[in-house]
Amino acid sequence: MPAAARRIVGRSWVAGTNRATAWSVLGVALAVFALGLLAVTLAPAGSHVAVWWPAAGVSVAAVAASGGTRRRSLLLAIALASLSANLVGGRSLALAGCFALANTAEAALAGCWLGRQGRPGMTTMLDLGRLLMSATAGALLAGVIAATAVWGLRGGVLWATCLSVAASHSAAVLVIVPLIMRAPADHRARR
Repeated sequence: MPAAARRIVGRSWVAGTNRATAWSVLGVALAVFALGLLAVTLAPAGSHVAVWWPAAGVSVAAVAASGGTRRRSLLLAIALASLSANLVGGRSLALAGCFALANTAEAALAGCWLGRQGRPGMTTMLDLGRLLMSATAGALLAGVIAATAVWGLRGGVLWATCLSVAASHSAAVLVIVPLIMRAPADHRARR
């Protein structure tokens, strides 16, 4: 069996990562958990969803800046951290599971779209367009999944919940993700 095939067959998608990767995945999971729990705790009384979900920005940024095995490990960690934050925050297992699915699907869609050519940059108008489109697509996906869950499990208003989730998630992605994007080179230094 060729060496490349042995590496692929012999590694699980979480095992085989180095310590730095494991620590970074753990760091992202802890950040997603802490920010998610804070958002759940600070949600307005009577609301089924949080006003702002900063964990979405951290999740998308982490997935966009990673690849391969690390990306798969991050998505698993995001799902578990989101599930845990919602459970600790007092949500039912069914609703917490649906919200974890929404958060993970958003991170996968937006993060993979943004990071499909390596670490995303903010050097051209196309990069800005890609950020806006990925934030919108990911937030709408999370909104549809979360709204369907709230509607089915809690009798919430479908469209209001979808728009609320999409707005809170896209705002977090648009604020946090640019912090990890490559900046344009300083053209003044070339003189």
